[in-house]
Amino acid sequence: MASLEAQKTIENMISEHWRNEVAPRVFLEMMKYKPSEKASQIKMPLLVCIGEYDRETVGELAKEIVEAAPNAQLQTYPVGHFDFYCPEIREQVSSDQVDFLSRHLLETKNDT
Repeated sequence: MASLEAQKTIENMISEHWRNEVAPRVFLEMMKYKPSEKASQIKMPLLVCIGEYDRETVGELAKEIVEAAPNAQLQTYPVGHFDFYCPEIREQVSSDQVDFLSRHLLETKNDT
């Protein structure tokens, strides 16, 4: 979260109820966090949504998860990390997620 975009977003989040702080011990756990190592065990349909211009989350890591998970789908958007909070982008992503869920839930229902 070191980009100019992240800095601007975080500055706008400042309030008396939230502080931009994290305990250093969290970073030790984060360094070991490799979701792609377990992705092959995910049996249910999985939708992974990423921004093509995201500088805060590495798209290649998300792609590794999609490649490893047997029922995964990757959906990309021509946006940065924090653009997902913009109403028009959020509306599109939400719509795509509802479509994904509807499609897979209907498949499950029809299989029973």
